[in-house]
Amino acid sequence: MTTKKNSNQGFLRKAALTSLFVGIVGSLYFMFNVGHNQKSFILLGLFIVWILSPFTGLLIANKISNCWTIPARALLYFLIIVLTIGSLIAYSGALIPPGTKPAFIFLVVPLASWFFIVAVILIARKISNKNNDIK
Repeated sequence: MTTKKNSNQGFLRKAALTSLFVGIVGSLYFMFNVGHNQKSFILLGLFIVWILSPFTGLLIANKISNCWTIPARALLYFLIIVLTIGSLIAYSGALIPPGTKPAFIFLVVPLASWFFIVAVILIARKISNKNNDIK
């Protein structure tokens, strides 16, 4: 039973990290596609840092999750997959209401992502601490 759980956990981890890297590349693609007329390298650089920040945070969370319990890590992996898919859908413009400036989406999505990341990390740590207290 433990081997099957570890196997499923390994698959979920690989799927999450693969989707994370696809999300990084896709997000940059959509950003450069929308901002191809932007002449300010400083503004472009700031957008790159802001858009990549949630993905960087998720990579760091993945690194520190090694000491978490299996359910807590699974929660993080699901978050990675959901945020990546959600970000790509938002950046693609598929769900943008008419009249919304594209830059707005590229500002709000990372902010919302950070709220979810912080919430899931707090929940995952709580789960891990609770399970450690039981043992």
